[in-house]
This record gives sequence, C-alpha cells and structure tokens, in this order.
Amino acid sequence: MEGIAYTNLSNVPTFEGYGGPITLTSISGDCFTAANASLVLFTNFFPNVTITDMSVEGNYPKGIIRTVMPPNTTWPFGQITVRGGTVNAGSYDLIALSNPYSSTTVMPNVTLEPGQSWGPVNLINDEWAGRVISAMRYNTQLPLGRPIHYRSGNSSTEYCSGGTPNKRTLLVIGDTAYYSFIPSTANRWYRVILSNGSDQVMGGRMAINGYWDSSEFSFNNSILSSAINITRQSKGANVVVKNVRGYCFYKGMHHQAIDIFVGTPLPAEGYTEQQRQIVLTLPIEGKTELSTGLTALCDPLVLDDSNSADPYPSTSDTHLCSETYALSGNVWTGSLSLIRP
Repeated sequence: MEGIAYTNLSNVPTFEGYGGPITLTSISGDCFTAANASLVLFTNFFPNVTITDMSVEGNYPKGIIRTVMPPNTTWPFGQITVRGGTVNAGSYDLIALSNPYSSTTVMPNVTLEPGQSWGPVNLINDEWAGRVISAMRYNTQLPLGRPIHYRSGNSSTEYCSGGTPNKRTLLVIGDTAYYSFIPSTANRWYRVILSNGSDQVMGGRMAINGYWDSSEFSFNNSILSSAINITRQSKGANVVVKNVRGYCFYKGMHHQAIDIFVGTPLPAEGYTEQQRQIVLTLPIEGKTELSTGLTALCDPLVLDDSNSADPYPSTSDTHLCSETYALSGNVWTGSLSLIRP
C-alpha cells in the first residue's frame, strides 16, 4: 500500500503523459497523524501536472508529492512542475518518485520554480534511481531562488552485468549540472564524465569542491583523442580528490570518459555529512544529448582500479564490460595531479 493522500490521481486514462496537462492550484494540507500520508499522490499514472501555490504544514512520511509509476512506460514525456507556494512541514521529502515495474524505464521530469520551503530534508527522493537531492545542499532551506530541474531514465548503452548501472540522472540548477556524493571507497578511480551514445565529441569544464577540495579542469575529448587542462588545483594534506584522467574507449562505438581518483574520504567523526560531500559541477553550455536530454556528467561509478598512476581502467574491471582501450592511434591524457605543491 502506497499510503493515503488528500489528492489522489490514480489510473487516469493517459498514454505516457499524452492525456493532457493537469493543473492543481492552491492546494493546502495540514497533517500530523497519518503514518503513510502524502498531500498529492499519483498512482499508476504518468503525471503531466503543474502544482501552483500550494500551502503545506505537518508531516507527510511518504512525501508531500508522491508518484508511483505505471508499467510499460518508456518515453520521457511526464512532468511535475511545482511553482510558488509555502512549505513548512516535517523532515521528509518534498517530492518522492517510485517505480515498482521493471518495464518502466523513465521517471517524470521534475521542475521546482521559486517558492518557500522549510522543513523537508530532501527536495527530491528518486527511490527508483537511488538519488536524493538534499534540501540543505541545494537550497539551504531558504526561498528557492533559481529553477531546479531533475530527470532520470535508463541508458541501455552503459549497462553491464558486472555492476555498471543503466540508470542516469541529471540535476540542473540554472545552466549547471550538479552531483554531490560522499565517496564510498578510498583509493579508487571514480568515473564521473561519460559521453552519451549519440555524441562524438565531449567538452566543457568541471569544478570539484569539498571541505578541503577546490579544483577545476577543462576537457576536450573526441574519437581517439583526449585532452585535459587543469586550471585550478587543491592545496593541503586532506584533499580528497587527487587525480584526473581522460581516455577514449570502444564499446559498439567510440565513447569518451573522465575519471577522478579519490584518496581518503573525510571521516564521519569530526565532520558533518555536508562537509564530507564532494560536489561536482559542469556548466551545460547548451550541450545535451538529443534523445535523452542528459549531459556528460554521470552518476559517479566506483571502479576496481586502485592505482592512481593508471591512464585508463583495467579490461578486467568488474564494473565495466567489453570496453576496449588499446585502439590504434588512441591518445589518452594519463593521470594528472589535482593537488598544488
């Protein structure tokens, strides 16, 4: 049972968002007793909805707005837009996304426009993709000043039975893609940038920030050619992200990738959760994949490789399948230091 809701849209006749838009205006709720409540619940329905000026108080353990996807949904045409309003609620999710069906491979896009939010611990909790957008990280519990856009879906070209997930997510604030994470494994390479299947070139600039980290590099990768220019290096003994490398590989077609080497993550003792986060940012600059809208910034993937000097992953890496690096004429960057002497 997904829970109870004040507004429940269930089994609405539609075909993957083509049922026409729904507008909910000035919905209000004040709940303190139900253990599995939502203010707005979409069940077995791919929503295309705009929610304007809602007023929320109380506790909603299942998420103030919750979506439970229907089966056999594969086209990215769903949309949840939240505009304005005031939220002063318990420490749960503003928006929760759920998908119980393996035949559904995409979630509704989410857009949060300026409004007031206080209390929810997460702006978005994507239970299907496993990504959580923290309210403290991305709007610091203050009025939301810039639109936030989020999307998630499958990317079949990346799937590997050894461990590479086939789910990609994208968080955009303004014109910049963000990913924040607490490294799970020390002294490993993490894949953080990956060209999309339809792209032949990949370029931009990535910033890496944390409690002790402040580095940046630009990159320009194409078939059999990788280039990285480090424009800012971190300084200090406690820097977490120490190296970066870029390379091209072949897997059905040519792809470009960039990895970062994570040394010792900050310990839980003595540092808050926010301080332990590594934040990756990548300006979009108008560059997204045509079919998915995704950027090159990918959900960080921990590789088996623990040698910071390696120029590319091992062909036996358990998280990667059928990637060929030894290509005739292939030029990789090698491992470059992100630490200033």
